[in-house]
Order: sequence, then structure tokens, then C-alpha cells
Amino acid sequence: MILESLGMEKYMDEHMNSTNYLLRLMKYKAPQSSETEMEMNVHTDRSNLTILYQNQVTSSFNQRWAMDQC
Repeated sequence: MILESLGMEKYMDEHMNSTNYLLRLMKYKAPQSSETEMEMNVHTDRSNLTILYQNQVTSSFNQRWAMDQC
């Protein structure tokens, strides 16, 4: 459905046949009262879809996105 909405129907079969599926869940604890911020190590999400869920986060959320050429 995502590839279709992006107008990439012709790549669907190739993608489905060449993709290794991986589900990775990460949970980060809230900072302790003495800490001012929380961060995770720099990493690359190697999938087509990444979902970021913030719950009760009051600080700003900074990220760096890099997209590979298709």
C-alpha cells in the first residue's frame, strides 16, 4: 500500500522478493531527575518504514535524516 501510494507499483514484486524482514523494537527510559536530556546512539534504520512514538516527552526531538538514492 505504501509503494502504491508513492507511485512505485512497478517495483513491488522486485522489492518483495529481495527484502529480508526484520522487526526491531527499542525503548528508552526517561531521563533521571539529574539528567537534562536523553539520546540514542547514531544508527541507520535499514527498512522502508520507521515509526517513532513519543510518550510524555517534553523536550525537543532532534533527528538527522539521510536518504539513499533509489
